[in-house]
Amino acid sequence: MLSSNRFKKLADRLGFKIKPVCNLWFHYKNNKFDYWKNRPDILSVQYNRKHLMTIPRRMYAFSKAGYRTMDNKAMFRNFFEYEHKLKNWYLLIKRSPENKKIWD
Repeated sequence: MLSSNRFKKLADRLGFKIKPVCNLWFHYKNNKFDYWKNRPDILSVQYNRKHLMTIPRRMYAFSKAGYRTMDNKAMFRNFFEYEHKLKNWYLLIKRSPENKKIWD
């Protein structure tokens, strides 16, 4: 099983949504939105329609030298670091009553 599918199952079980990422570019000279820029290499993890973290579309359980973003500037982490971050968000949001009021 690919680690991306395993991460999706974990996110669904904890109550998070995984959505595609699109950037809307605004042109300040003519005050109009220019175009949508789709990012096929990344996804957004959300809770109550609020962005929590960005993850790669395809995750691996190991680090690869060629496992980089579209512009070849940043290297993606491995699956276990994203899994650890998601579980920390779960503890912060779901289990603490002070933060639950903010997010609900």
